[in-house]
This record gives sequence, structure tokens and C-alpha cells, in this order.
Amino acid sequence: HGSDNAIKSFPNGAVELYHDNSLKLTTDANGITVVAHENAQALINIYADEGDDNGDKSRLIKNSDGSLFIQNMASGSWETNAEFGNNGGVSLYNDNVLKFNTNVNGVTCHDDLAILDNNKATFGNSNDLQIFHDTSYNWIDSVNNHPMIIRAGTADLYLQGNDIFIGSENAAKKYIYCYENAQIELYHNNNKKLNTAAEGIDITGV
Repeated sequence: HGSDNAIKSFPNGAVELYHDNSLKLTTDANGITVVAHENAQALINIYADEGDDNGDKSRLIKNSDGSLFIQNMASGSWETNAEFGNNGGVSLYNDNVLKFNTNVNGVTCHDDLAILDNNKATFGNSNDLQIFHDTSYNWIDSVNNHPMIIRAGTADLYLQGNDIFIGSENAAKKYIYCYENAQIELYHNNNKKLNTAAEGIDITGV
């Protein structure tokens, strides 16, 4: 009514949509642009299935600080799925709780990281260190013939298990075998040379 604009259409050009005489959407050769007031957020609501259920509703929000949000209303109020910053981090949420984000130093995980059977966490340009579970064994595997250092600095280092075996690749040669509630065995060139016993030690080859 009056001098308020509702729709403007330009021959061979844009179509502009207004609300209360304020431009909200314009078309161009590549698609559409949603426009907000100065210092106000731009918002796009996306409703599936006529939007008659909360789970049908999602929205995109672009704030004046440059941040972009993807949100849903499945729980009855708007919750964040993902947040994107201008020249900054990306944050991912589950049920409105932050779980994972990027930052200038890399990434931060805010909860458990689940890697399924036979899938690996790999490190190094050639996947030189691999950590995985193969349905039977847990592996920390140094591949490509690289040495491995397990370091505790000036603190204590613990190896814990019922039995502990230290040997060569595929257990072809034994070095040190430790048995729960029983003996410790020391080997030389795969021949046992010393083992502990309830009475003391047994030495072979002397």
C-alpha cells in the first residue's frame, strides 16, 4: 500500500522481494541473495513436509559478525548443528552440544573419538604410525621400518597386562617374557638364560 515496495521486477534482470518496504531477497544470474538490515542477521527458514512438525524445520543464520549457523528445531526449540566463522573455526554439534571444532593449531575433539574395527588412526606423511583394532588385537604399529620411542620423560613408565611378552617381529625370537603370578624369563638369541622362581633364580648355560 502507499509507496511501500513489495516486488520489483527488472526486464532480463533481477526480481526483488520486500517486507515492510525492506529488501529481503533478490535474484541474479547465479541464484538468489538474501539481504538483512544493517547490523541484523540474515535468516533462511527451510521447512519440509509443509513444516507441520518440529522435525521438518531447519534454518540458516548469517550474523553481522560473519558467523554462519545451521540449526534445527527437532526438540521444539532452535538448536545448533554446525557453526562456521569468518576466517576462523568450524564447530560441529550433537544435540546442541559441541563435539568437534577446528582452530588455528588444528582440531579439538570434545568427546570420545570412535574408530571402528580395522579402521586406523594414522600419523606421518606415509602413514608411518598406525593405531587400530582388528577385532582380535589392539595395535600400535610402527611401519616403514621407523624406530618407535615410548617416552615418559622423568615420570614413571608402566606396561600393564596379565602376561607381558617382548620379542622380535611376529614373536619369531623371544627377549623377555613375564608371566602373572609366575616367572620372568630372559633370553639370548632366542635361548632362555635366566628365569625367576619362588626360591630365587635359575640360570642356564653357566
